[in-house]
Order: sequence, then structure tokens, then C-alpha cells
Amino acid sequence: MVPFERQITLKKGQKCVLVLLGDIHWNLDACNHQLFDDLIYMLADHRKHKDLVRVIGMGDYVDCFSTSERAALAGIHDSSLEQLDKWVMELMQKLARKLEPLKGCVDGLLEGHHWHKFEGPDTRDSEGKRLYGVSSTEYFCKLLDAQYLGLMTMGTWHINGYPLRLLAHHGYGFARSKPGKIRKRTALADEWISDIYALGHEHALFIEEDDQIAQAGKGIKSHNRYFVGTGSYPRGYSIGTPYGGYVEARLLPPNDLGSPIFEISAESKGLKIKAWPFK
Repeated sequence: MVPFERQITLKKGQKCVLVLLGDIHWNLDACNHQLFDDLIYMLADHRKHKDLVRVIGMGDYVDCFSTSERAALAGIHDSSLEQLDKWVMELMQKLARKLEPLKGCVDGLLEGHHWHKFEGPDTRDSEGKRLYGVSSTEYFCKLLDAQYLGLMTMGTWHINGYPLRLLAHHGYGFARSKPGKIRKRTALADEWISDIYALGHEHALFIEEDDQIAQAGKGIKSHNRYFVGTGSYPRGYSIGTPYGGYVEARLLPPNDLGSPIFEISAESKGLKIKAWPFK
């Protein structure tokens, strides 16, 4: 686990806009590139209007190799490894250029299930540094000036002195029903203290909120918690073709595409948070 902390100061009228962005699978034809571009445009517009944008990557940014596919690559000779490395580097560079409007806003990137380990003996980055043993997500972090968060993170944004805590993991397994997906996230609150509990991987997009009551001086206040499915961008069902992907093959439930958005402002008594799915 890689924790992080960030200090954020909001001026009067200024907002912090947080997006949990993952399961893009950007190089697939099935990826809804227009929706992804619309998200980047919306966040860039917030920056233009002087809001602070923060991004946490939830994994699976491009669709390269799964765990079993990485194992199957064992034994490939060096020149082939370097060709695979080059292909993945070009993918990450192209996606980084798409995210250029958000450079400096990405606090960190989690590892997902689809990634590549550079193993070509002479694979190097633009500065001539060898990348042997580095994951494609670590390389992506270098391109975006972001922190590499590995498999899991617990992080806190201190916004005008008030903490907003995040527990984030790419996700695991699969729950078919929405109540099952929600329960996977609410179960985390039994053992981890946070404000936002976020999992990806299942391509589900939702924000479920609950309230806890806490003492506040001589009164009481509400403490909100958010249980989040961080969405995705590839379409599960392709209309007009007999050759569907794994979602169609397994008759999995369709999901809304997009990402969860948190809009945060600081008030005298704490943080005001609006949350909605961008879709």
C-alpha cells in the first residue's frame, strides 16, 4: 500500500473537483472516446475557471496484457520483448498526450489488471534510462508527473484544514448484482476508516452515500461516506455485429460508462461535497 497526503487551499468561491478515473481501455475500438474526451474537456474547463482539479487513476488505462497473458510471454526472445515494450510505450505516450490538459493534476495512479512489465534488455525512456522491470503504469506516472500508488492507496486531501480521506483499490472478482457490488464496498468500512471507498474493475459506475451522526460541540453534525464504483469507458455490447466481447459472451449486466465526480468547497464548518456520475 502507498499512502499519500496533499494540502489544498481553496479561495472564496473556488472548488476542488476530484475524479476517480480508471478502466479506460483507451486503445480499444469499443472505448467511448467521445465520452472520455468530454470528461477531459470538462475538467480542463474547471481549470480554466480557476478551480483545482485532482485525479486519481484506478488502473487499466490501456488494454495490453492481463495476468495470464503476461505469464504466457515468458520465454520470448529479447528483440520481440523490445518490440512489445515499444508498442506499449507508444500507447502510454499517446494517452498521456490526451491527458496533457490535466498534467499536474494527477495525484497518483493505481495499478490495475491490464499492464505490461518492460523486459527488453535495452528498452529505454526518452532520457535514455533503462526501463527493465518497470511497469507500464510506473512509466505512465513519469509521463504525467504523478505518484505511483501500486495496488492500493489510502490518501488524504487536507482542504482548508479539513480532511477528505480516500481508500482506493483497482478492485477484484465480480459481483453480478448492484447490491452485491455495493456490499463489496461497504464491507471495507468494517476495517478501514475513510470518507470515500472506491473500487474499479467491475466497470460499474455508481456513488452510494450514507450518513453518520457525530457530536459537534453542543450539537451534532452529519458525516457522509461514499461507496463508489469508479466506472469504465469500453462499451460492453456492440450493436450490429455477431462478434461481441466477453461482456456479451457472459451475458453480464450492461453498465453506464463514465467516471464519478466529487465537487468540494470549503465552508466555515467543514467541507461541502456534491457527488455525481459523469456519463
